[in-house]
Amino acid sequence: MKKLPDVTFYTDLHVFDDASRRCYLNELAACGAKQLVYTSSMLRAVMGNHDLGKKYAADVAAAGLSWCDSHALYGKDWDLNALERRDMIACGHKLAMNIVAQRGIKTMTFHIGNDFIYPGVSGAEHLERIYRMLDELLPEAEKLDLVIAIENSWTQLASPENLLKIKSRYDTEYLGLCYDSGHANIMDNGRLYPQGPAYDTWQAMQIKTPPWESAALEKMLNDTVICHLHDNDGAGDYHNLPGRGNIDWNKTMKLLKNAPRLMALQSEVAVARHGISCKELVETFADMCKKGGKNK
Repeated sequence: MKKLPDVTFYTDLHVFDDASRRCYLNELAACGAKQLVYTSSMLRAVMGNHDLGKKYAADVAAAGLSWCDSHALYGKDWDLNALERRDMIACGHKLAMNIVAQRGIKTMTFHIGNDFIYPGVSGAEHLERIYRMLDELLPEAEKLDLVIAIENSWTQLASPENLLKIKSRYDTEYLGLCYDSGHANIMDNGRLYPQGPAYDTWQAMQIKTPPWESAALEKMLNDTVICHLHDNDGAGDYHNLPGRGNIDWNKTMKLLKNAPRLMALQSEVAVARHGISCKELVETFADMCKKGGKNK
């Protein structure tokens, strides 16, 4: 069992004006935060205006903070299984990877994509597209010393089994897994909500009842390099503060202490959506790491 890495906090700096951004960063630092996530939304902004990247870097450094991990562009037009513009998608991802690598970031999380929006495409076809995209991106990742982490979701395609199948194809330390606690909970406690997202996505694939999964982290643990930690009750992907849903955080944190490849713990809490203060955010994660998790 090893010591857990520091928590890295998800925050979209591009939504602030200059003065508010500096104030927010200073407040995070004063509350005990040390590291931030280079988010996909920030990458979109910086890819359109490279001067923003220098501005964000200066503000983060001035607050005594640093970046630790990152999230790739995502959505139908950017996921690894995208049907169209694949050469352009690969170029865009490589540009994003270089942007974060210049800031000393060592991981980037990717969505492999959804299947339910392509009902006529087989699972094997989706996997083949994902393999072809990783064949393009992994050499760039190795050159940049950047680990690609592929993330679980509540869809059939992004199940732990498929993520492990993809990982097994590549004998490289530059591919790992991202465990998302909220997504995993939708595939566990989502069984309580017949109108919830798990039922919706699996029924779109002509599967009436999702194959509920209560051991996603156990299956993914050996190759988990990043984890996205946030809470919900299974009814939706709410990105709430740990303790405000029904995830067993004691179990989660104890398991993560045994993850051999774990590089960072990420708070993916939507603080603005839920009106969460910097103090409560940072203290909640500090308490979880210290005590092995808590439930309220």
